[in-house]
Amino acid sequence: SRLISPKEKEIVAYHEAGHAVAMHVLPNHDPVHKVTIVPRGMAGGYTMSLPDEETTLMTKDKFRDQLVALAESAGMGIDGEGAFARYDDDGKLLFVLTNQEANGFSADSMRTMTTHGVTFLLDVPRVANGDRVLTQMVELARRFADALHGALVDDNRRPLSESAIEPIRRQIVQYQTAMATRQLPAGGALAQRLFS
Repeated sequence: SRLISPKEKEIVAYHEAGHAVAMHVLPNHDPVHKVTIVPRGMAGGYTMSLPDEETTLMTKDKFRDQLVALAESAGMGIDGEGAFARYDDDGKLLFVLTNQEANGFSADSMRTMTTHGVTFLLDVPRVANGDRVLTQMVELARRFADALHGALVDDNRRPLSESAIEPIRRQIVQYQTAMATRQLPAGGALAQRLFS
């Protein structure tokens, strides 16, 4: 947890209230169970929904509504490429969430969307502090997997455990350190131009 000012608490309260209202009006979304403005990790607050009854199956409509609500509650919005994008406070892209199918996400396509999975992508050369961003992204991916009754897997569809994530984290640090040594810091202006 971190300390936040009364003004920030007010902003977070309005933000979380917006999520609660959106979850309430989405016809296939689970009811809101809890709303908090107490910061946890990178989140300023959190709005949690719980199903009325325990179920192992999810309709396509419910999956879609849950996906949208999860992405929006994580501060993600649909970008021009058809992905949900997460940006830092300075407006720099951190990571994206894409549909594994050919169709990207859009307001229109979400109504009829089909998917066999979603993918979180981190553009290592273009993101400063890649190891910390990876941690945020994996934490969010786990929340998505839990809420959507899915599994966190790698690109070969093998379960992705913490022991499997650690070598990825080390590789990101190694790669970004090598970039910095060559006067090309990850996320810097030159890296943004070279790797766009």
